[in-house]
Amino acid sequence: MFYLWMAILIYALPFFVLRPRDVFEPEFLINAYFIALVGLGPISLMTFFPTIAMGGYTRLFWIVAVGYLSINVGFMLARLASTTPDLTRLRIMQPGTKRLRFAGLLLVSVSLVAGYIFFARAGGVPLLSESKEAARVAALGVSGNGYFLYLMTLGAYGVLLLFAARFAMRQPGVNGSLFIAVVCFVFVAAMLTGTGSRRYAIWMLLYVVMARHYLVKQLSVSKSLILGLSLLAFVSLFELIRNPDSETTASFAVAVMYRSVIYTSNLEKVFTAFSSIDGAMGGKTLLMDIATILPGKQVDYQSWLKEVVGIEFEGFGIPPTLMGDMFVNFRYPGVVLGCIAFGFVVRVMYSSLLSRLPPFLGVFIYIVMIEYMTKIVTSGLSAQSIGLIWGIAVCAFVALAGGLVRLRAR
Repeated sequence: MFYLWMAILIYALPFFVLRPRDVFEPEFLINAYFIALVGLGPISLMTFFPTIAMGGYTRLFWIVAVGYLSINVGFMLARLASTTPDLTRLRIMQPGTKRLRFAGLLLVSVSLVAGYIFFARAGGVPLLSESKEAARVAALGVSGNGYFLYLMTLGAYGVLLLFAARFAMRQPGVNGSLFIAVVCFVFVAAMLTGTGSRRYAIWMLLYVVMARHYLVKQLSVSKSLILGLSLLAFVSLFELIRNPDSETTASFAVAVMYRSVIYTSNLEKVFTAFSSIDGAMGGKTLLMDIATILPGKQVDYQSWLKEVVGIEFEGFGIPPTLMGDMFVNFRYPGVVLGCIAFGFVVRVMYSSLLSRLPPFLGVFIYIVMIEYMTKIVTSGLSAQSIGLIWGIAVCAFVALAGGLVRLRAR
């Protein structure tokens, strides 16, 4: 009970101190995401598996708590150095959206072509295979398919452009632009889900919700919580379908429980393994995923961690969380300072993009980048290095090709 009450106090404190008013600002979104996927892990283990928790998981409780509070220290420091954006300035009619819709359709078209090539090279659609998880791993194991998967993700950004352009038009009723956006959403979501991954469809839905939130009407806290719980339920149900023979999917309740402890379990394994290794990596892991784009066989960061930790399972590597990634590279000082720096950067990004850039451009870039920020919480910066580069490149391309940089508020 002591740890349960401590968790309630620690995790609730930033919400009372910072009082976030926007459900998609970092102080709300990052904190809620952290609590749901990382923070609840030690508590779940101590409650349902007390004999296991008596090992190294009590230490993990404090490491997770320190990481969470350090991120919020970064938020507080950033608030002192930046202003709170006026979200009302974002809800203005854009003078023209034709180029935006064309750019969105272009990205969707490239995505669908890349998807056809990806599935043809993989020999089928992984999600329709009898052994879905094995087929997913095999499809991504085909040499060069990783490039096509990145091109497939362009469709998600294209759908975001189509919906955001529609929201900015301020035309009542259902019209052709909305119909096209919905059709593209369905096709791209189905294609990306066919790879065996659930996250693309989830983030596409969040793209649309966030675009409407900033460009039309803010989402209430109650509706955002319902949305979050629904997405967590979808994740567990999808895992039951994708990997039905695993002991982690024996039932829906087991799948939900596993989702709440997996990242804490990974964090514990990483801390245990690297505590016995002399010397930190000193930032070398930041280049591991970037090196995978080079010709030849390269080991990505999470797969390397899987080998160092010494565990085997069907699938890819282990996401170590932001705290684990910082510990691997810079030990305990890195956990504190790295989390503070992360919180500071994310909050400054929120303030700058939504306050200083033209409304449509600021909203688009923030939505794209906040996805990678949330992923860093659970997988670490090293595992998202190439994703961040890709996201920045997409934002730059869309800004230039779609003429977003020339859009101004009236």
